[in-house]
Amino acid sequence: MRILFVGAFGESRSEEGHTGGQLFACKSLLASSLGSKYDWSLIDSMASTNKRRRFPERLLKAFLRVVSFVVKLPRADVVLLFSSAGMSFAEKGLMALWAKRLGKAVIFAPRSGLIEDELAVRPGRKRFVARVVQAVDVLLCQSPFWVKFYGDIAGGQTDKCICLPNWIDAGPYIADAQERKKTKEDGRLRVLFLGWITRNKGVFDLIELAAKLGEDAPDFFLAGDGEDMEALRGAIAKKGVGDRIHLLSWIDREQKLAWLKTSDVFILPSYRDGYPNALLEAMASGLACLASETGGIRDMIRHGETGLLVKPGEVEQMAEALRLLMRDAALRKRLGEAAREQVLRENNLSRAVELFEQLFAQLGKDESL
Repeated sequence: MRILFVGAFGESRSEEGHTGGQLFACKSLLASSLGSKYDWSLIDSMASTNKRRRFPERLLKAFLRVVSFVVKLPRADVVLLFSSAGMSFAEKGLMALWAKRLGKAVIFAPRSGLIEDELAVRPGRKRFVARVVQAVDVLLCQSPFWVKFYGDIAGGQTDKCICLPNWIDAGPYIADAQERKKTKEDGRLRVLFLGWITRNKGVFDLIELAAKLGEDAPDFFLAGDGEDMEALRGAIAKKGVGDRIHLLSWIDREQKLAWLKTSDVFILPSYRDGYPNALLEAMASGLACLASETGGIRDMIRHGETGLLVKPGEVEQMAEALRLLMRDAALRKRLGEAAREQVLRENNLSRAVELFEQLFAQLGKDESL
């Protein structure tokens, strides 16, 4: 069976490149048993940087991908499309509609929480999103929240929406509670953030959080980069919290595993999010997690059981939750252990592989498609 796969594979990665949930999802599928069972034709749509790019550059690369897609499409039995929001959804959506016009089976996997704001600001785009959802054969949603979100856009049509949470190999991430050592002589806890440095990720709220906690503030370590990095540096200096908030830039896989194993709390104060892989990695590591109640996060964390949830932008609520975690080591341990158990149960790669095999078998044999 010939699978035309449009996703993130890292082939266009620059020296400033980055990794993320979509890259891991796509590459892990190819590295699994699926890789040798099918004839894969790949089109890499990974951005060369996570910082703002000029529109002409983005448009040219999108045009070249579409041309490649049109050329490869006639030989495909099944089309698999991974999409973000914005131009990415527009590009993959057009690919999906063209593929259906030629009678191809299409699996569409949208994976960005930013589409909520996008459609709120530009409601006219809902018609295009609805058309794509109604046209494809399978819409892979990352959580029940997204099943309802896309189903509502498509007029209540949820029969083709399949819930498949992000998958992960949890093995390398486990850390015994005894490994979570204090990293400074004064015994302050280590609070870790992993991800893009953008306002949407709530990183500027961490400055307010550190200031609010004052002398009791833990050490915040932010690993990542993005278009708001310089603005963040300036805000940290202006607020005078540089002794509490430490910017690490991008870290490689081994460094990331080390930080996850030796941190005490993971924090993700996003305003919008899909089903963040960084949070999934932290949960797999047995870290106590504090995150915003938005997008798929509300399906990932059960408040008080597998982590703590706060309203996006509510710094005072965040401070109270963090104070609770700081003073209660037993709570941190309980939340972290429950989070890891959930990941092992609901986010294993074998579950995703099994579902894709079923979908490929079904769609590849359905001559009516």
